[in-house]
Amino acid sequence: MRSRLGLALVFAGIVGLCGSVGGLNARPAPVAPDESKPSTTADEKVPTFKADVMPILKTSCVGCHGAGKKKGGVDVSSYESVMKTVKANDADKSKLVKSVLGQGAKLMPPKNGLPEAQVAILKAWIAAGAKND
Repeated sequence: MRSRLGLALVFAGIVGLCGSVGGLNARPAPVAPDESKPSTTADEKVPTFKADVMPILKTSCVGCHGAGKKKGGVDVSSYESVMKTVKANDADKSKLVKSVLGQGAKLMPPKNGLPEAQVAILKAWIAAGAKND
C-alpha cells in the first residue's frame, strides 16, 4: 500500500510538473518585435521642411543668413538656398549640420548653437531625403 501511495504521488508530481513546464499550462514564448520594419509612432514622424525645419531656421539663422543679409555668403531663407548647405540623405556631410554642431565649421548660432532637439530635427529631415514638404 505504501508503494502504491508513493507511486501515485510520484506520478501526480510528474504530471503536475509537465503541465507547468511545457505541457497543458504552457504559455507561448514572447515574440520579439521585428526591428527590420520602421516604427510608425507619432513621436518618430519624419520632420517636414515647412512645419519643422523652416521655423528653426527663421528663429535662429535667417537674421544673419537671410536673403538681405548673407553673412559668410550663406542664405537659409528658402528651401532652394538651404539645399546649397545640405547633402540629402547624409546629415553628417551637410554643411548645415556641421555648422550647428561646430564640427569643421564655426558653431552656429554663435556661442550656444542650437538645442539638441532642434539639431535632431534637422538631421532627421536631411536623413529622410531633405524634401520640400
